[in-house]
Amino acid sequence: MAPIINNSFLNMDFLPFFNLSLPMFNDSRGFDTIFSNLFSGFENKFFTPMPLIDFSLMSLPVIPQPIGRTEEKVSTPTDPDKTFDKIMEYVFDDEGGYVNHPKDPGGATNMGVTQRTYDGYCRQKGIQSKSVKDLTREEAKKLYYELFWGPSGAKELAQNGNEKLAYVVFDTAIHSGIPRAKKLLAQSNGDAEKMLDNRLAFMKGLKNWDTFGNGWTNRIDKIDTRIEYMA
Repeated sequence: MAPIINNSFLNMDFLPFFNLSLPMFNDSRGFDTIFSNLFSGFENKFFTPMPLIDFSLMSLPVIPQPIGRTEEKVSTPTDPDKTFDKIMEYVFDDEGGYVNHPKDPGGATNMGVTQRTYDGYCRQKGIQSKSVKDLTREEAKKLYYELFWGPSGAKELAQNGNEKLAYVVFDTAIHSGIPRAKKLLAQSNGDAEKMLDNRLAFMKGLKNWDTFGNGWTNRIDKIDTRIEYMA
């Protein structure tokens, strides 16, 4: 902002006094002589002084404050392994322990792992198979992680923060296989609730619905209730 000039000097002629010759200091003449000669030109307009600036009328300069940078929210990806641990508690609760129902095409099953699935897993890992009846909880959990959690796409969904859909996809893959889970996911356009509805509709068309229909419906209802409290 330009300084405000005292109005009493606005009508004065403005001339620079570059040509003003100043006498050198002389001890014999003293300062009085020097300054009397210096300012003797006022009445003769030897020079016209520059307008005086009234600093009392000046406003303080406004110093711009640095603009604070808005903190960007960085979405931290969900730890898929922690989500897996939480979902596995639901799976273990729903699957129960060892069963060998004569009308179950999967045959002997423990914690949801069929004997056939376990045998195939052991061949893949190059380890000795055993009866699923002797399967430990940690062994079952490792099998679920390697055969279903990643390959079904549930791990990626959980990592992107969609725990609901990760749970539904994972549980569907366990119950009906990975191809069926992916197909139902595509038909549902990524909507967890819709996928549960489509899954139930699919199971109602299975030949053993009359035998296991009530249990499957209860499982769907449990999942539906649980995902209400998930991210």
